[in-house]
Amino acid sequence: MWKKIIFFILVVLFLLLVQFSFLANFQTLITRLNLLLVALVILVSVVDFSWSLALILAGGLIMDIYSNLPFGLFSLTLLVTGVALEALMLNFFTNRSLYSFIFLGFSATAIYYLTFGALVGLSYLIGLTDFLLTKDFGKIIGFEFLSTALILALFFIIIDNLSTRFKTNFISQ
Repeated sequence: MWKKIIFFILVVLFLLLVQFSFLANFQTLITRLNLLLVALVILVSVVDFSWSLALILAGGLIMDIYSNLPFGLFSLTLLVTGVALEALMLNFFTNRSLYSFIFLGFSATAIYYLTFGALVGLSYLIGLTDFLLTKDFGKIIGFEFLSTALILALFFIIIDNLSTRFKTNFISQ
C-alpha cells in the first residue's frame, strides 16, 4: 500500500519536473505540453479512481506552488477534470478502445481548459490576479488537443501490448 503511494508521488514529481524544468526551456509549442493531464487520462482509464484522485491532488498542489495564479486554481481545475473524466469513463467509454481513449483525452483537454479559463476569468474579475488569457490561447489549445491525442495513442499501444488491461475478455464455455 505504502509502496504504491510513494510510487505515485514519485511519478507526479517526475512528470512535473520534466514539465517545469525540461520542457519549459524550449521556444516552441512543446512548452505547452501538459504531461499531468495525459497522466490523468491514463490513470482514470487504467487504475481505480482513488489513485487518480491522489495524483490529481498531489499534482495540483505542486502546480499551484510553482504558479503565480491564486493558490488552488490548478488543484480545482484538475479535480473538476478528473471527476468529469471518471463520469465519462463509467457512463460512456466502457469498451476501452483506442478511439474511446483518444476521445477521453480530447474531453479531458476541453474540460481542463474550459475550467481553467472560467476560473482565471473569475479570479480576474474578483481582482485576485492580473492574468488574463491571450489571443494565442486558441493555438495553444489546438496544439494541446493534437499532442494529447498522439501521446495517448502511443501509451495505448504500449499498454495494450504489455498488459491485458485494454484487451477484450470473452467468456469461455
